[in-house]
Amino acid sequence: MIRLEKIMTLCCLLLVTILLFSCQSKNMPTDVYSYQIEDETEKSETLKNYLKKESGLIDAVYHIWFQDNETGRVPGPSDYNIKLALKVEPDSINSWIENLEPSSQKISIDLWEELKLDQELWKLESKPELYLSSLTTQVKLLFRKENIILGIYSTMPLDIKYLDE
Repeated sequence: MIRLEKIMTLCCLLLVTILLFSCQSKNMPTDVYSYQIEDETEKSETLKNYLKKESGLIDAVYHIWFQDNETGRVPGPSDYNIKLALKVEPDSINSWIENLEPSSQKISIDLWEELKLDQELWKLESKPELYLSSLTTQVKLLFRKENIILGIYSTMPLDIKYLDE
């Protein structure tokens, strides 16, 4: 009986310790634009924390909004909205649209206006190709001639205004 009480006491202490540490873990929301980060290494590392794919990546401009809902008393899925302008190697551009469906619709590049793309460095002159995920939580606009991809990743379906409607 005494042994059972010791085991119960240890279990209670363990549970209290776990609860205390879980309450102390910080929810680290992120709302950052790449142009706010001066250090190129930090800028690259920040993007790598949220974008797992790096195939042929040369340069990126981005806005990352991320809410980590996995911590705290009632964990849940994270929410995010990530807008990107990517320069990639020509031979890797197709890997960025895997599992996406091509669309004949047209959308405005104004969706990426907040990225404040330098018009000299990010010349978008060719006809863009639109690719969407089945739930419209991922949108990519490809400029093949320039090897540039404008992309959006989101946890919620995106409300896209098509130019040809």
